[in-house]
Amino acid sequence: MFQIPRYAMNRRQFFKSGFFNIGDLFRQKTPESIRPTKQLRLIDLTILTDAPEKAEEFINENVREFFGEHMLRLRQSVLPGDYPGGILLFENDRLRDHRDGISLFFASLRTMEEELDLRRIHYDPTLVRYANFTPPMSNAIEIYHRDTVARRAPLHESASFEVEGTLGPLSMKIEHGKFSITEAACRHKICVAHPPIITPGQRITCLPNEITVVVRGEGH
Repeated sequence: MFQIPRYAMNRRQFFKSGFFNIGDLFRQKTPESIRPTKQLRLIDLTILTDAPEKAEEFINENVREFFGEHMLRLRQSVLPGDYPGGILLFENDRLRDHRDGISLFFASLRTMEEELDLRRIHYDPTLVRYANFTPPMSNAIEIYHRDTVARRAPLHESASFEVEGTLGPLSMKIEHGKFSITEAACRHKICVAHPPIITPGQRITCLPNEITVVVRGEGH
């Protein structure tokens, strides 16, 4: 019977191995005239967990390389209450499902989901967020239903309104330059518990309703 050697790499060791550098090695071996160029990907990654220290450790050891030369850890927020944990990933401003991707980046996120047991209920979890871009000054919010802009609104004008989601309406408000969701037709209502957003690049997403709200600024 075939036996796996004791020294075989586990999944975390695999992500830290030299396999990360295969793309760079390919570029180095390819003649410069036909060498593919690296594409800049804008990555926005949020983890909801009650073990933020473990999440940060995993990100620094296994995921940092995928952010390129510039990775920012944005300010964390605590959500009082009980919520299912999870991973929210935007790539080039598009919502991505980390369970469907086939790259090492997506595989490493799935490993983190398993190691931190993110699918269970978390108590007073923390939003741990990373990005590889610096948001500029803010001035407005954009509300997306799936990939379509449903509404735009300036942050300097107070307002209350509803936007129709997949499961029903979401009640929203802008007050003192901050945006928040006050009521939603979804089970867990994580979007309602999310702290108000104000800084460009910040977002609130209601996955069951397929609604994403993004703070925009000049050039963002």
